[in-house]
Amino acid sequence: MKMAAPSSETLLRFVHRLRRRWLWGYWLRHAAFAISALVGWLVLAGIAAARAPIVPEVLTALRAGTVLVVLAIAYAFVWRPLRRIPDEVTFAHFIEEREPRLEDRLVTAVEILSRSARSRDRAEPFSPALVHRLLADALAQCSTVSAESVLPTRRLRLRALLVVAPILLFVLLLVMGPGPLRTGLERLYLPWGLASPSNLAIRVHPGDARIPRGLDQEVTATLQNFDA
Repeated sequence: MKMAAPSSETLLRFVHRLRRRWLWGYWLRHAAFAISALVGWLVLAGIAAARAPIVPEVLTALRAGTVLVVLAIAYAFVWRPLRRIPDEVTFAHFIEEREPRLEDRLVTAVEILSRSARSRDRAEPFSPALVHRLLADALAQCSTVSAESVLPTRRLRLRALLVVAPILLFVLLLVMGPGPLRTGLERLYLPWGLASPSNLAIRVHPGDARIPRGLDQEVTATLQNFDA
């Protein structure tokens, strides 16, 4: 099949190039869902750990919940998507759905190449001249197909932004967010979080003030990093 080899390589490079672009968008979309779900759980778990009594059972339950959430995210947004990645023929159908003017030329050419690859050790199932003509026709029609038709650049950038946004939000919450959230996350995920409650305090005002006998003094107490 030497006659068709140059055309087949060019056509497959075209399909692979569009498929790589689509896969970028595919994984960015799943990454955005996964990171958002994980950040949401971490915030909820941190707040729950800060408000809950400081007992090992509560922290153990929240840590076990974190493991379950991570496993669920890995299943939903990594394992399942891996099983649904389209092969070359399926992706050719995907391109044809967005470019109806191809009129099944691309799908036919990719299917022929796929069958030829599977029957490489057997007799050629198709005429080399016919294959060459089909590939040349498919390449001519695909020359005007833009990558934008597979995945617009604007949508690709939006998905990338949706991946970065929850990460930045979580960092901002850690740096500028409420103290109880940081305290709860330290209790949960730092090995010394339970044994070192140094962030918990009751601030009393006035502190060591001397009160003359017979006079009243208003005393205020403020809870730091925990609630009563």
